[in-house]
Amino acid sequence: MGRGGAGSSGGRSSGGGSRGGSRSSGGHRNSASRGGSSFSGRGGSLFRTPPPGTAYRTPGRRYMPPPPPGPYPPRGSYYRPRRHDGCLTAVTGCILVMIIIFLLFPRFLPVGNFSDWSLTKSTVEREPLPASEVITTDYYEDTIGWIESGSRLEKGMKEFFSKTGVQPYLYLTETVNGSPRPSDAEMESFANSLYDELFQDEGHLLVVFQEYNSDSNYFVWCIAGRQAKTVFDNEARDIFYDYIDHYYVSDLDTSDYFSTVFEKTADRMMQVTPNPLVKIVAYIVIFAVILLAFLWWKKAKEQKNREAEQTERILNADLGESFTDPKIKDLEEKYK
Repeated sequence: MGRGGAGSSGGRSSGGGSRGGSRSSGGHRNSASRGGSSFSGRGGSLFRTPPPGTAYRTPGRRYMPPPPPGPYPPRGSYYRPRRHDGCLTAVTGCILVMIIIFLLFPRFLPVGNFSDWSLTKSTVEREPLPASEVITTDYYEDTIGWIESGSRLEKGMKEFFSKTGVQPYLYLTETVNGSPRPSDAEMESFANSLYDELFQDEGHLLVVFQEYNSDSNYFVWCIAGRQAKTVFDNEARDIFYDYIDHYYVSDLDTSDYFSTVFEKTADRMMQVTPNPLVKIVAYIVIFAVILLAFLWWKKAKEQKNREAEQTERILNADLGESFTDPKIKDLEEKYK
């Protein structure tokens, strides 16, 4: 198969409509080949020293009287404000822990797989098709020998059938009516005729995948039966096409490629795609609660440690020295 090791490019064209109002169809074509700024200024002092006893102003501050004379720190020393970085350290630690958890367990990410963000979203609730609407058949026909393992291919297709109630059928071919590049009209006519030939119900989904070995294009056409299209509607079809494109350039072999496409499509189309912002807000709230609880626990622990240290200092203090008074000592010497 011409999928391996190629890059995907090109656009999508879809065609179809419905045949006699009974089936929905649509096609999908795609081509694939597997400095910093500087400044300058004048030197010199910007401010003069005000005369003694006068008020002065600094940029951004109100008028203040000059500082009163008094003791100053020794020359060469300076005051350094205390840094209250306990909260910052706690926040950083919690963020790092969450990042590590998300890297080790991606399924806990609040927005799902990042690679799925660009795919068509499912916006409606869908109910599986009743089993009475489908007469079970085979799952695929490979006319060109691309399928390496029928069991691996059917695994994903059976998952699709189980979750949607619509039985999929995959038809692989190099040409349509002898043409390696069929038109939309030729593909639609071919797919409709093939559906009538293969099935005796309207609960199947026929997927015709056409790719010519010496060409760089592939063509996918879907025909959903009258009952099947109540589940596999246009939005579901777009989801399916998105997964066809998404995994086409992967390292999966042909069997796993189609199996994954069908399974992922079923998972996405059968539930409404959640809004990632809702989950993000929920995670922020949970994180804030955990952070506040941690800070409260840390503060309580520090207070308890300070009380324990104070108690220990009192117990270990020399009571004789603590209660010595000079006057009492003078009286003691006088009456000796």
